[in-house]
Amino acid sequence: MVPFRRQSKLKQSAGRNDIFVHISAVERAGISALKDGQSVTFEVETGRDGREAARDLALA
Repeated sequence: MVPFRRQSKLKQSAGRNDIFVHISAVERAGISALKDGQSVTFEVETGRDGREAARDLALA
């Protein structure tokens, strides 16, 4: 299992840039832990600071 920090990144498939994810998005999804390499689905939004961020996470 991989513990979450307050902020982390999700690795996207197909060589796309990693996506920022905040612990609050993970908690809203009800995800308490992930195995290394486990897949999740998510939507991408642009945050207030201009960075792309993951939202609406779900285990794949």
